Amino acid sequence: MKQPNFPKEIEQAIRKIPEAHGEYFRNYFGDAPDELLGAMCLEIRKAGRLLTEENEPIEKVYFLLEGEVKAVDFRVKGAAYEFAHFGPVTGLGTMECLFDLKNYMTTLLTMDSCTLVSIPRAVFEGWVKNSAPVLLKETKSMQQYLLDYTRESRVVMMLNGTERLIYLLMKRCEGMGSREEYLLAVNRQELAEQSGSSVKTVNRSMKKLEESDFVLRVGHKVKITQKQYAAMRAHLDAILNNTAK
Repeated sequence: MKQPNFPKEIEQAIRKIPEAHGEYFRNYFGDAPDELLGAMCLEIRKAGRLLTEENEPIEKVYFLLEGEVKAVDFRVKGAAYEFAHFGPVTGLGTMECLFDLKNYMTTLLTMDSCTLVSIPRAVFEGWVKNSAPVLLKETKSMQQYLLDYTRESRVVMMLNGTERLIYLLMKRCEGMGSREEYLLAVNRQELAEQSGSSVKTVNRSMKKLEESDFVLRVGHKVKITQKQYAAMRAHLDAILNNTAK
């Protein structure tokens, strides 16, 4: 597969991200036409910024190179319900193009400083629908997302408050890719909404995780090392395996 000729600023950004993420991005756009590559723009968004808004017309699709984005639903009783997180290298708005939808299906907010590549919707859509390999990649990606989301909904229903918190923190880590340690900005209200618990329950559960040495509090953030992540994984796997018997 040929090496895509990205714009200079995008090529520089790719070199700064983990090699596996960069390789995936290069392979994804390996047969992209020069028209599409030339239409790419590098965008930096600060934490807490609106990226897409539900029901707004789609003007761009995005590929997240660095950072984390959350999907939020504001329709239920006026409250913000955070239901998904996305990390590198995720396509945002690409599913809508595949379904011929004209508006974004989801409101997306940046959780930290994010580096993104944006592409005009018309250019990206024209390429996807005329490239069988890319269409297959997008279809597989969509299927995997739906399978994971359905499984996550089932899993969360079977866990208690502390176990749900472990599961949510692990998903946050996995969305950031493989690292020696993870530093997560933790909002107790958002965790409560995600887990279906109260803030008081989240505070109690977080304290239990600290006492069990699953996490380490660093200011307003939570640090999780690979060793701690593995311990949480083993703990949760044992619970889920027992539940399945």
